Order: sequence, then C-alpha cells, then structure tokens
Amino acid sequence: MSRISLTVLIDDVPLYEDLIAAHGLSMYIEIESEKKKIKILFDSGPNPKILRYNAEKLGIDLESLDLYFTSIWLSHHILGFKPGIIPTVIPPLPCSKEVMLPLSKAIYRSTIPKLLKDWGIEAIMLNQKSLWKEQGLAIKYKNDSWILFLGCCIYGFEYSAKDAIESLKGDVYAIIGGLGLSTRDVFGFNSLDYIVKKKNVKLIIPLHSVSIEARELILKKYKSTLISSDMTGVGLEVNIG
Repeated sequence: MSRISLTVLIDDVPLYEDLIAAHGLSMYIEIESEKKKIKILFDSGPNPKILRYNAEKLGIDLESLDLYFTSIWLSHHILGFKPGIIPTVIPPLPCSKEVMLPLSKAIYRSTIPKLLKDWGIEAIMLNQKSLWKEQGLAIKYKNDSWILFLGCCIYGFEYSAKDAIESLKGDVYAIIGGLGLSTRDVFGFNSLDYIVKKKNVKLIIPLHSVSIEARELILKKYKSTLISSDMTGVGLEVNIG
C-alpha cells in the first residue's frame, strides 16, 4: 500500500475548540492500496451525535465507510455507530460462556473479513491479553512492517499489549491508539520502551487511556516529524507514507 492516513474523531483530549472531546475513542483510517482507497472506522466512541458532529467538522463522510472495526465491548468504544450497516468486525463477548446474538451477516466475530484481502490489504487481528477479549488491528505496511491500531489496553500496556505485539513477525512501524499508560506506570513505560527497541518502532500516537502527562512524555521521547503538534487528541490528522 502507498499511504495510510488517520483522523481522530473521538478522544478524551480536544486539540481544537470547535471539536467535542469525550471519554472514548474513534479513529477514521484511510488506506490506499493498489486496488482502491479503503475507509475504516476504528471504534466509534460513546455517542453518535458527538461522532457525527466531529466528523462533519473534520470533513469526514461517515456514509462512505467500507468497514467498521470495534476493539472492545465497552460503551465508550462502540455506541457511536450501529454495527452491521456496513461490514463490521466485533470481538468475542467478554464472558466465559458465549451468548448467541442476533447478528447481521455483515458482522464478523473475531475475524478479518476476506474483503480486506480482496481490496489488496494484508491485515491480522491482534488478540490482546484481557478478560474483555480486547482486539487490535494490524495492517501490513512497507518492508513487511506493521501499523498497529489499539483501542484501550484496558489492563495497561504491559499486560494487555506487550506479548501480542512481540509475537508479530517483522518490525512494527507505528503503534496508534489507546495504550493504557500514565506517568506512574513504570512497568508499562518499560514495556513500551522494550517494544520500541525490539520492533524498531518509528511512530507512536498515544490516545484514549493515556494521560496528558504520559502523552507529552511519549511524544517527546519518541519524537516523529509526522506529528506537528505537541499533543494528541480530537482533530489530530496524520499521513503515513
């Protein structure tokens, strides 16, 4: 693929006064493959009105989406957009015994739809260690590296994400999304530093579930020319490639 672009639609932190911040996460992802431009909504935040308001302000057309990916069964990640209207990926239910849901044929539980491959995109599920059965999305980028999108890391980066990322074959170009970190989380930051070095990570974009102080620390320590602002939040736009 030639280019991936990201627009943050919902996050705990606002970058601009005319956008609404809310506890939760939603990212609009555009992927340009050789076959077509793919538009993905990664999580949808807690409220459809906030999602549509911010999307409109940022010039994002939610009616033209190709795929809706949800990372975790938490209201502030999934209530902003109705599943099944378009092809939708959902995680397993966070319980010991599966419950049958009246799911549309357009909904895929814990699988990447074949249509992504048909569109020329190589992607895999990143199954994170969590009783909530949280899942991330890994998109194959240049030189067999990966771009990772994470929703929450509900039990912190060290427990929820480190092992899953380490198990990926190849380098990781970027880690984007909820990392479950605060400046007091020494073990979490040590794990992040370990992953950055082992996987040759070039870009980290901390969002939901990362404190403001931790975001500042991450952006300063792992500085990237792709991020022009000194903070991340609603309204952040990043072009990769």
